[in-house]
Amino acid sequence: MRKIEVARLIAHKITYQWFGNAISSSRWSFFWLHDGLATLFGEEAIVKTLNNSEILDFFIVQNQYESLHLDDYFKMNPPLMNNLSEINSLFSFPCCIKVPIVLRMLKNAITDKAFRSGIHTYLHQHMFKSVTFYEFWLIQVVTAESYGYHITDKFLNWILYEHYPFLKWTQNGSFYVELAQASDFSTLHYGNWWMRINVIVKSSSGQSYKTRQTLERHASIFALVIQGDMIIVDIQQTGYYRFEYSDENWHKIAHYLNSSEYKNVSAINRAKIIDDACYFTIARKFNIRRAMDILTFWKITNYLRQEINYVAWYPMFKMFEYLSTLIPFSEHTIGTFIKQKLKELLVGPFEILIVSLEHLPENDLTICLKQEIFKWAYTLRHSPCLEMAQRKLLMHYKNPASINSPEWKEWAFCKGLLKANMSVWNIVKYRWMKNKQYELLPYLACTRDPSIILEYLPYVLWNPMTYETQDTAIIRSYINIFHTFVAKHANNYFIFTNVLLNLKRIKPKEISIIVALTDIINHVYSEKHLNEILIHLEQQKYITDDQQISEIQHKIQIRLSQIRDQIDYFQFLV
Repeated sequence: MRKIEVARLIAHKITYQWFGNAISSSRWSFFWLHDGLATLFGEEAIVKTLNNSEILDFFIVQNQYESLHLDDYFKMNPPLMNNLSEINSLFSFPCCIKVPIVLRMLKNAITDKAFRSGIHTYLHQHMFKSVTFYEFWLIQVVTAESYGYHITDKFLNWILYEHYPFLKWTQNGSFYVELAQASDFSTLHYGNWWMRINVIVKSSSGQSYKTRQTLERHASIFALVIQGDMIIVDIQQTGYYRFEYSDENWHKIAHYLNSSEYKNVSAINRAKIIDDACYFTIARKFNIRRAMDILTFWKITNYLRQEINYVAWYPMFKMFEYLSTLIPFSEHTIGTFIKQKLKELLVGPFEILIVSLEHLPENDLTICLKQEIFKWAYTLRHSPCLEMAQRKLLMHYKNPASINSPEWKEWAFCKGLLKANMSVWNIVKYRWMKNKQYELLPYLACTRDPSIILEYLPYVLWNPMTYETQDTAIIRSYINIFHTFVAKHANNYFIFTNVLLNLKRIKPKEISIIVALTDIINHVYSEKHLNEILIHLEQQKYITDDQQISEIQHKIQIRLSQIRDQIDYFQFLV
């Protein structure tokens, strides 16, 4: 992923030489147009250079995901005025993220050939001149007309209006489906969005056809759809909207994706279906009428058990991040339920990646997929993943060059030590100490072996040599060991109580009792643990100052409130 990000940055800078430097914007407020064009053509240059069309799919899905989710809360429209505050916003927030999406929509509406012809005309006529956005728009309109395409000025609403539209379909009798902008969403600009809609209709007999129509002001699209057929909106490289299918159609989509024919739906469309399903599921939390039933959500995402395309997985990885705060709540039903559901989605792709590792193309997106699948498989404690990580760790000591990236080092060291026995743990510790690789010592705390955690790891922390050293690197590493130790094991009640009993001995002398207790409080996820801290605070007399005691009690109350709020927030998922 780092390689793609660097290529993206370089390509943007080079492409900007044509648009940003060869042609000047008459106002700072039109800076976004040339930046958007540079992004658009820079991404296409990367795809051609790397000879991988899937990367363009990834750019499209990533841009749409980020922009749609930000557009729910922020003003993503580029400024069109010379207002100073709006000009400042160009540099304080990524308002230009929406522009490449709108440009792709324009290109899709008038064809790639007409769009590029308009770009050539724009560059030829205005080279080394100062221009406005409207001059660019006028050239595109005239060029489109010469190719036989009419583009209305209402298209500019994508730049002028905030947020984005919601679309829904309604079955009209047995033979027609009506597609329209939903009247109860985006109320402010309802009906004013101009868009080209591509609909795929799949019949129960296996046949399919596509229809392409324009949806304008307060208009509807009617398509011939026999009752029982499934429809999917084909966003292609565009589609800046949310689409609300009926419950029946969602179930048909779920059934189709879970079949062996799921690849007949493009990766971009599969990603869009997952993204909208995630969005409408989260909408249940806010009692929005368009919210999706949780069972339908799990049926749709269940298809990911057979998916090994990173582009299609991308929105679900974001959903994993959204749900990841529940993973430590192992003592609560909702935490256990979510962990199990997410783990079930990973088992299939994990096995496919292991079995087919030599047969899959070793491109950047495949590497990204492996890293994400393995990361979450470890996080959710998938046993085969832990065993593989341990083998990778032992292989590293036979051949240090076998692990050469920071991402894989973290995965192999921490995940490999998770199920390591005493022998492996001691070998690793000895090697790191001997080679003075102090920055790696915090990984020692990743082990889950109780005997190591309670007997050997504390010895590392309170070893007299540790207290005598003046080496900043060593001191920093031992502070990090303590923090990692707390972060990894504070939620284990048996280990947690032992830590409280021996806190003064275990903690590095460079940090105070207040700091150590605060670290522990921030890494527990149950009321039982917090109450235990209060008991030990009284019994062990860690602190005698009344003000400090009150401060710790206040921190515990805040943490307790956070835990309760977190559990309540995610109740909609069960």
